[in-house]
Amino acid sequence: MISKEVVARTALVFVPLGLCAGLSWSPLEKAVLICVYQMFMSYCRCVYTGNYSHVDEIWTLSPILYATVLKREGTRGWLILLLVSIWGVRLANYLNRRGLFHGVEDHRWKVVRERFTSSLQWHVFTITFMCLLCNLAELLMMLPVYYSPEGDLDSWDIVPTFLLVSFLLLEVVADEQQHSFQTKKYYFINNNMKPEPPYDTGFRTTGLFRYSRHPNFFGELGIWWSLCLFTRSVNISYVGAASLTYLLHRSTNLTEKLTASKYESYKEYQQTTSRIVPWLPKTRNN
Repeated sequence: MISKEVVARTALVFVPLGLCAGLSWSPLEKAVLICVYQMFMSYCRCVYTGNYSHVDEIWTLSPILYATVLKREGTRGWLILLLVSIWGVRLANYLNRRGLFHGVEDHRWKVVRERFTSSLQWHVFTITFMCLLCNLAELLMMLPVYYSPEGDLDSWDIVPTFLLVSFLLLEVVADEQQHSFQTKKYYFINNNMKPEPPYDTGFRTTGLFRYSRHPNFFGELGIWWSLCLFTRSVNISYVGAASLTYLLHRSTNLTEKLTASKYESYKEYQQTTSRIVPWLPKTRNN
């Protein structure tokens, strides 16, 4: 059940829509205003609470704000807004189940924080990377909404729509498989029971994870590269998908390093299973 705290945080994210309503600015100028607001809010909330997963919270619903402001006229614009909204609501629901809307911090932020030798270095990182660059990347990811042509849907729109929905479904299945595995694994751990196979490995290697170590990341990247196809040309809007690709690459490096340090058998899994793009498993090297 969604708590009052979650509702309040969600409402806070959508404050910029009220600010933009009375402005005669261009859609891009309004989007920049929203981006600056989110930069400021993410910094204040992270520093005030000491929980740096607030950046992840903002990431879920802000694209809906950008899509609303940047939406083009015609049924194509409404379709893109609908697709982005489905993506945002789905991600918000998934993170809510993991507790990120209830004060739980992603464990990776603690590891990143420990790499800095002084509070000043961590403070600078918080401002530059977490607040400025991450929010800017999110704005860039939404540029295809603005650069898509105005008008009603036609036969070309079938291509990006089919691809985007397919990648979204793949991501949903991957997240559900991972959530199911982790829930069962921690059931054994929390009840002082020895995990049964395949939960004794500590990480999932079945289902979609048999063909990719991070099928959910593959789905995520596919969604945003598919969104670019709505523009029907190669333009600056592709910078957003490229920036997300880089961020996920860095995030994957950290995730795999942490997992390999916890589970020795993960190195064998790395040798036999594709990193991002799903592919047939390899034979283990002896």
